[in-house]
Amino acid sequence: MKYEIGNCYEEASSAIALAGYRCDIELPDLEPGALKNATLVHGIPRHALSGVRYGHAWIEFGDRVYHPSNDGWVNHIPREVYYRVGHIDEDETVRYEGDRKVRRMLVEHEHYGPWHEHPDDVLFGPGHDTDEVGGVIPEHNELPTGNGKEVPDEKSK
Repeated sequence: MKYEIGNCYEEASSAIALAGYRCDIELPDLEPGALKNATLVHGIPRHALSGVRYGHAWIEFGDRVYHPSNDGWVNHIPREVYYRVGHIDEDETVRYEGDRKVRRMLVEHEHYGPWHEHPDDVLFGPGHDTDEVGGVIPEHNELPTGNGKEVPDEKSK
C-alpha cells in the first residue's frame, strides 16, 4: 500500500503561529485571528484499512477539529468523531495551547514537528523526526515567544 506524505505538521503549526498576522489562514466558521487561542495537537491515528499508525498534527478549537490535508483544510469536525474515526488514543496526544507556545516550540526545535518522543512503530514522513531538523521554518526567530499551558519547558522537568 502506498502512503501519501502530507504536510500536516507545517500547516497546523503555521496556522496557529501566524494567526492574527497578515498571512492568517481563513477558515469560514472562525473570525480572523481566532486561531491564536487554538490548540495544536500532535497525535497518532491508525489507518482504518491497513492498521498502520502514523504521526499527525491537527488543530482543536473548542470541541471542533480542523484537519490539514494535502487538499486544504477539512473544517468543523466534532472532536469526538475525529478521535473515533482516526482510532486516536487521547494518551498518545500532546497538546500545545495558543500561538505563543507554538511559536516558541518552532523556534526551539527549528522544525514543524513532532516535538516529543513517539513509539517506534509510528510512521512519519521524511524530515519529521525529533532528532533531525525537518521542514525548517523561515526566519521566525523574531516572533515573540511565551509560556504555554500544557507542555512544560524542558528545563523545568
